[in-house]
Amino acid sequence: MLATFSLEGKTILVTGASSGIGKAVAQQCAAAGATCIITARNKRRLEEVLISLEGENHQMIIADLSDVNAIEELIESERCGMLCGSCRNKDAEVHRG
Repeated sequence: MLATFSLEGKTILVTGASSGIGKAVAQQCAAAGATCIITARNKRRLEEVLISLEGENHQMIIADLSDVNAIEELIESERCGMLCGSCRNKDAEVHRG
């Protein structure tokens, strides 16, 4: 697919990337030249997505982002380095006090 803009030299974190919108976002970002860091809970499906990405140096991190500790670990991970953008693909959770 022809990219309408360039993400060359950019690193993008895509959560929920093992299927659906997250998978499509990761594939489109990679097609536009981004280096993608993809996350999801399902290792097998995430590996399939990683293999499908155009370009090189993409990474995957297995993480359950419904766990606050997993979010903190992901953010602090050296693998994430300097992110240029992110796309969170999960229904927002509403906490009411």
